[in-house]
Amino acid sequence: MKIVQINVTYSSGSTGQIAQKIHKFLNDKGIENHIIYGYGPKKQSGHLSIYNYWTTHLHSFLSRYFCMQGLGSLLPTYKAIKFLKRINPDIVHLHNIHGHYLNYPLLFYYLKKRNIQVIWTFHDCWPFTGKCAHYSEKHCMKWKTGCFDCPNLSTYPDSKYDGTRRNYRLKKRIFLRMPNLHIIANSNWLFGEIKSSFLKNKNIYKIYNGIDTSLFYPRNREAWRKENKYNQTDIIVLGVSSVWKKEKGFDVFLKLSTVLPDNYKFVMVGVNEKQLRELPDNIYGILRTENINKLAEIYSGCDVLLNPSKEETFGMVTAEAVACGIPAIVSNSTACPEVVSCCNAGMIVDMDNLKEVVDALLKLGHTNAELKQEISDNVREKFSSTVMCENYFKLYQSISIEKSN
Repeated sequence: MKIVQINVTYSSGSTGQIAQKIHKFLNDKGIENHIIYGYGPKKQSGHLSIYNYWTTHLHSFLSRYFCMQGLGSLLPTYKAIKFLKRINPDIVHLHNIHGHYLNYPLLFYYLKKRNIQVIWTFHDCWPFTGKCAHYSEKHCMKWKTGCFDCPNLSTYPDSKYDGTRRNYRLKKRIFLRMPNLHIIANSNWLFGEIKSSFLKNKNIYKIYNGIDTSLFYPRNREAWRKENKYNQTDIIVLGVSSVWKKEKGFDVFLKLSTVLPDNYKFVMVGVNEKQLRELPDNIYGILRTENINKLAEIYSGCDVLLNPSKEETFGMVTAEAVACGIPAIVSNSTACPEVVSCCNAGMIVDMDNLKEVVDALLKLGHTNAELKQEISDNVREKFSSTVMCENYFKLYQSISIEKSN
């Protein structure tokens, strides 16, 4: 059995880390596997970077002005296909194929022609919409019947021109013609959304994302607090995002910083330089970090995670934080409640109701050590990367057996 994964990044970001975990798991099993990726180290043994400066920037231009995300990057995609011809994999496992690095019609034409088994993990909603990776903030459900007049043009992948009708029809035609397409939803919520899309009759499975429990576990709570000069009586509310914007709840933190008692302090990881300069004194901003150990130390040193995002297909940040022993407060939207509810790991609130959020923070800010350990154990048992990889491996095996028959 040979496996090739394809993802926008090699090891950074949540999808890159997931691809890496699967790669290591398969290596330990002695199974040949490779990763084709857009962004990451130029040369990585056994893997292929298809990044090209000029085609990436041209693809970005086509996407931003003509709504052509996934329709550029011909040369990099030919390079990926050449690699696939040489490896001749039994299964191609797709992750995020948008991001200005790959031409999906060309790739799917090759995969269909060669009758290759395809597993596709949906990490967002882009595969079944005319453009949008997320749509819940705008309450747009046009994707159920056919996208047009997009109300979400300014969000990723943003575009000046509305090409959503064309994109929707193209995706529907290409993806439905794939005979060996197996789709993975990473939450119950996303599973339900896919079942309402044009892909509803495809093979759809649910496999939760996994976190590395050898890295995300309760660290020394006092060490990080002492290093950053916090008092023992301070209640530290943490927010983590790769990009902070309105949809991720940036404004919620600003509002809360003015209404909670003085011993409530705020930490926001992932802010940019401009946001860092504009934060009030009681919010400590930290630039985005890829240092997992540092992030786990921050999680462990805080008292409660606040994840105001209303657009999550799983919620890796929530799972990571709870695995480190702090309870979480999440929005009652999309997949956000799943980690919390299934592990009894915090509270689910209406993020538009400031009083409800404040009451939750006042309650969970004083969670005792015994309960923190209990929620950490629950999350580590249900959402570990080992559990995730074993589930993917079982799927690989069943698909390989089905193919051989």
